Amino acid sequence: MSTKTLTIQASAHSIKSVTVFKSSRAEVVRSFPITLQRGINKLEIKSLPTNIYAVRTSGLGTTARLDDFLCTVGRDKSAIHDKESSSEIVRALTQKKESLESEKNVRAQELALLNKYSQTLTGEHVSPSELTKFLQTFVEQSRQIIQASAELDEKIVQIGREIDSKRMNARKGDTMSKIDAVITSDEDISVVLGITYIVKDCSWDATYELRTTTESGKPSSSVALHYLATVKQRTGEDWTNAVLTLSTNQTDMLPKSLPRIGRFQIRQARPLGNLFGPPSKGVVFRSAAQNNANTSRFQQQVTGGSLFGGPPNQASASNAMPGAAFGSNGLFGQSNPATTSLFGGFGGSVDASSFATGVAPPPPPPAVFAQDTTVQETPFGATAMADPEQASPDDFEEVLYEEGPSDNNTQPTVVVKETPLSMNFSVSETANIPSDGLGHQVTLAVIPFQTKISHITIPRIDPRIYLQCDVKNTSEYKLLQGPVSVIIDDSYMSTTFLGNDINPGDNFVCLLGNDPATKVVYTRTSKTVRVDGGAFADDHNITTYTQRVSVYNKHSFDINDLVVHDSVPTCEDSRVKVILRKPEGLAEAKNAVILDVGHKGLKVGWADPTDGNGGREEGNLRWAWKVVAGETVSMLTEYEVKVPRGINWVINHIPNNT
Repeated sequence: MSTKTLTIQASAHSIKSVTVFKSSRAEVVRSFPITLQRGINKLEIKSLPTNIYAVRTSGLGTTARLDDFLCTVGRDKSAIHDKESSSEIVRALTQKKESLESEKNVRAQELALLNKYSQTLTGEHVSPSELTKFLQTFVEQSRQIIQASAELDEKIVQIGREIDSKRMNARKGDTMSKIDAVITSDEDISVVLGITYIVKDCSWDATYELRTTTESGKPSSSVALHYLATVKQRTGEDWTNAVLTLSTNQTDMLPKSLPRIGRFQIRQARPLGNLFGPPSKGVVFRSAAQNNANTSRFQQQVTGGSLFGGPPNQASASNAMPGAAFGSNGLFGQSNPATTSLFGGFGGSVDASSFATGVAPPPPPPAVFAQDTTVQETPFGATAMADPEQASPDDFEEVLYEEGPSDNNTQPTVVVKETPLSMNFSVSETANIPSDGLGHQVTLAVIPFQTKISHITIPRIDPRIYLQCDVKNTSEYKLLQGPVSVIIDDSYMSTTFLGNDINPGDNFVCLLGNDPATKVVYTRTSKTVRVDGGAFADDHNITTYTQRVSVYNKHSFDINDLVVHDSVPTCEDSRVKVILRKPEGLAEAKNAVILDVGHKGLKVGWADPTDGNGGREEGNLRWAWKVVAGETVSMLTEYEVKVPRGINWVINHIPNNT
């Protein structure tokens, strides 16, 4: 029985489909139509990617069977000399260029020899008629040599450009793998052999175009999100007319064996205020009775004074009240009336020892290590005592901490681990992704959305109004993180970024650029008054700051959703007091509380801490108003800063990098 040998050049057959994973790998499906004879057939498939692995076959059916299969990875040296390969084409072009350059050198020598011969002619040996004939021949021959040299120069330039083009467009990656298979068939038959394998050096990332239009300068509430993907690959083979699928699955990232659970051990807690760095991660159990003992010990020492409110009042632990950060006893609250001492001194009550020396007692020194107490501290330093919980000595409290030091009042951290679900995006049309390592863009979907447009400004940082759209993902697609190009009226405006994956039903925001038809003016003035403290109080300065934001609407339509962010400074030094005067009532308000100031719908409140702008604890406030077309509105913030005299104080800007 004779043996049939089949040799297939993989590059001569197009790829059927490709699935690109997020782990820089792809699954490639190829099909090769072959004709088998009855008996033994030897098959060789050449020019497969060098980084190929996990190869499998299909399509033989029941008539033919695979007796032997061998995939030789990266050892097919004959692929280097394939006349269709880029390297072989460049080699042939280079050889042709060198041949033309050699011919040009011969022409140059021919012209030099002709010139040299002409210099040997003299009137003694050559008659005038012969000299005339020689000159005609000399000129004609020189012209032919010069013309031939010019043509050679042009050919050399063209071949050089072709070489540069081939090198630039050469496929990245090698195809030096091959498959050798032995197939036994019971009869003569034609089959389509399927080859599926995994390759490396490929990736894809999500990218977007947010497109919208305007009418008389007003952005439309309807937007179209073009869900795109940038695909790169340098596997060594071009994906031509292939069905492309993009998957979020992290193939090959799964563990090769089941994880071991190990064991969990109860041990004594380390000090939470570790001097040499944060404590190690873990779950620590502490006795609740020990917590109560520490609490009773510290209740004899801690006072309930506020860091930035009125003067601290020393009291026993049983009478200590939590200080509000921005309330009457808080950071931006009104100054508490001083408790009059025996000599009328300014400030809180002082014990007898302080009058004996004439000096107020110093605050207790900070502990090097954090103590295990139930002392609570408000966001701006006001110390308050928490009521200890009644627990039996056998009770335990479980505290889970991650990085920084914690205290007994820390809420338990809930750790959620989910099985990652993969998504597959099928490109509607066949794709052509060459193996060049460059990013090629394909369209996944065009999704219409309804959006809410807001006009937002942070004038203290940048006195411009930005257009921000709030979009709810009403589609069935999960929007992966990636850059978003904003296109308004077919003109590029800006690029923003989706920092997190957006699930169906979630909201995301995108900046549409700034609004050139609005004008923002931010002014801040200050006035300082010197106050003498008297015999028993320090001299100090009180500076009143006034911040005014004015917004002028040049549009022909009303701006109904103006948002203005402003800030009041904070300080962690107990010697500095900040008292918020205007807007009225904001000092006592909590986060998420919106105050109606009473000026034609003007509202104010502390910024939402969850949106990255801080909130009450950072002194960031948020105005909300409307601006009628062609009119100007103003918002006023006023606060006082009381500092000891003789020390230079400055207001530093701390950027928010979150």
